[in-house]
Amino acid sequence: MRIACLYLPGFVIQVHVRSAPHLMGTAFAVVAIGDRDVPRIRAASRHALEAGVRPGMTVTQARAVAAGAKLIDAAPEAYRQARHALGELALGLSVTVDIGDEGAVYALLPPGASGAAFCDKLVGAAARLGFQARAAVADDRFTAWAATQARRDERVQVVPVGGSARYLAPLGLELLGAFIDVDVRKTLGLLGVRTLGDFAALPPPSVGRRWARGAVDAQTLARGLDPRPLQPFMPAEPIRESVELEADVVELEPLAFVMRPLFERAITRLVGRARAVARAALRLRGEGRTTELTVAPSQPTTSARILVDLSRAHLAERRLEHPVKTLEIEVLADGEAVSEALELFPRSVEAVDPAQVDLAVARLAAAFGSEAVFGAELADRYRPEAAWTKRPFAPPQAPAFHKRDSASLRPFHKTDSASLRPFHKTDSASLRPRPGRRKEPPRIVPEVARGGDSVLRLVTPPTAVEVEGADDPLCPPRAVALGGVRHAVAQASGPTRLEGEWWTDSPLARDYFEVATDDGGRYWLYRDHADGRFYLHGVFD
Repeated sequence: MRIACLYLPGFVIQVHVRSAPHLMGTAFAVVAIGDRDVPRIRAASRHALEAGVRPGMTVTQARAVAAGAKLIDAAPEAYRQARHALGELALGLSVTVDIGDEGAVYALLPPGASGAAFCDKLVGAAARLGFQARAAVADDRFTAWAATQARRDERVQVVPVGGSARYLAPLGLELLGAFIDVDVRKTLGLLGVRTLGDFAALPPPSVGRRWARGAVDAQTLARGLDPRPLQPFMPAEPIRESVELEADVVELEPLAFVMRPLFERAITRLVGRARAVARAALRLRGEGRTTELTVAPSQPTTSARILVDLSRAHLAERRLEHPVKTLEIEVLADGEAVSEALELFPRSVEAVDPAQVDLAVARLAAAFGSEAVFGAELADRYRPEAAWTKRPFAPPQAPAFHKRDSASLRPFHKTDSASLRPFHKTDSASLRPRPGRRKEPPRIVPEVARGGDSVLRLVTPPTAVEVEGADDPLCPPRAVALGGVRHAVAQASGPTRLEGEWWTDSPLARDYFEVATDDGGRYWLYRDHADGRFYLHGVFD
């Protein structure tokens, strides 16, 4: 079993620079509450260290040596999110990942994988998340970690199989700082024990028993025999990525350039979970106010470009109500990534790119509201105004190709001639309604739209109108009042009878007429048999 270690030097500093890029290249230090509730310096940037700031100093001491250094509060939640992000990226490459140590991630090397290539992938994935890292592979976790500390100018190292003890021997005893106290190390130095090899050569078992900490024998580690197993990391918490801007942004367009790396980080983390973004929230914060947008592609995606385009479409239709200082992205829902099949032939003219459909839907929702964009599906109703219902919009899925039975692929010329009988020879008895049916279809289905390219727009609910000359039930009215204005009927067709739902408490019985008035309008009217009145049910464009 081989173990890889991904190590992030200056982990706390990197987390703050990642979330606030304007801190890069400046002198700043992170302040945390220490012993006796005294604020102390937890970590310092390179420029702050050059100015004399050191971890463990009080705030007063730090300001005395570097008055120009910026002091910021520690962010435990950001550190935890960063550790989870590193664990999730490693899960995309390995089945077992351990994030127990701050600033270090351990991953089991897959069988047959090259150690150097695997470490390169780990370092590259960390860079996509905004971290600078080094990686090493060894037979145990301590040796892999020590290899990342030994040669800091090399980003990838591979310790030979069975060579852990030889590799550790010349390294300094300070690598055991987490397991041996400083005073003990000083005592060992006075005795001439300065390297891990010297410490490993001391006579056991008294040394190991005396200086073991946390049930870990430091001398065993020095011999390259770390017995600690990897504790599997199981991601379950919501994914959040945020960035703090150097100055307030008062225009929407520049925000699009900041969103892309945030979406890429979220996607990289989801890939480790073998998931994709189904719905995400984009939060814009500033001056104590928050604006939140919801980005929902039609199908789960791992494309940052699609998510950025959808966000831009939402932002393009809005006015920024407050300056923006912080951007945050949270994955609200994930789903299984939809694999895209490669096409042997070019797309047909009728084919539509789902990403373009998502973009159009996002623009419509931003302009008219999310309630104005929906899909429709047929309902089991005979009333035209209730023949469909709203549903969340989703483009039609491509038809699935199933493996066909070989019997269904027999040549056409072998088809039984009886199955090709002309339709006019079909027995009329087979077209009779089956006995015992609970519902009967309407006797006559009205024509919804006629007359070439005309489009019928339904009036929902139907509106009662006053008519003249409608004494004969089979004849259209001679005039109709629309909007309080009387219009003579110049042309009419009908009636078309619609009956149904007799099994309910409100049966349906209507006679529809299509009428053209003297002002050029075309309308769809019906006489309701229940009350004998006329109703306007549609207008033809």
